[in-house]
Amino acid sequence: MAAGDPLEALYHILPLTGCQLGEILGLRWEALDLDRGELHVVSAMKDIGGRQWMGTPKTPKSRRIVPLTAMMVESLRRHHGNQTVVRLKHSAGWNPNHLVFCTSRGTAFTQSNFRREYHIPLLQNAGLPYIRPRDNRHTNASIYLDDGTPVHEIQSLLGHTSPSTTLSIYALIMPGSRDNNRNALERALAANSGKTRLS
Repeated sequence: MAAGDPLEALYHILPLTGCQLGEILGLRWEALDLDRGELHVVSAMKDIGGRQWMGTPKTPKSRRIVPLTAMMVESLRRHHGNQTVVRLKHSAGWNPNHLVFCTSRGTAFTQSNFRREYHIPLLQNAGLPYIRPRDNRHTNASIYLDDGTPVHEIQSLLGHTSPSTTLSIYALIMPGSRDNNRNALERALAANSGKTRLS
């Protein structure tokens, strides 16, 4: 639904990296290593009470390296090429912060402006219900958990302070977890019972 959109790359990496919206809007080109397929979370666009500023991630754990898939790298390379064309049409002061995603004037997005002017219209045009940007982060974590990715790895990817934080937020979105745990317990007990009978 975002194919050809000027922010197509943003709509790719927001759900696939699990980053906060502010981390993506505050992303600078210097924090990307496309050859290695890495996104370094070292800055974030803060937007509280209508006041906006470029800051650092919330906690030391939030400063992290997020791997990029080949599709994300390709999308970001295309975006860089398109942005270069736009930059050449403006003065040297366009996009002075080297933001990966900025307005047509080269200024930073506020989170509220992004949601109002870009995110919501895109969903409406596609006939989809409203999805909060942070819901992409929940989807990302859910897929990792469902795929069996260790919690400490998900914690590192999402920038949580500890694995317990990750579990406290996302344990309830694992509908089959209790059944899986119960079945695993039954298998373990059955295996042990078999060993007992053979002894």
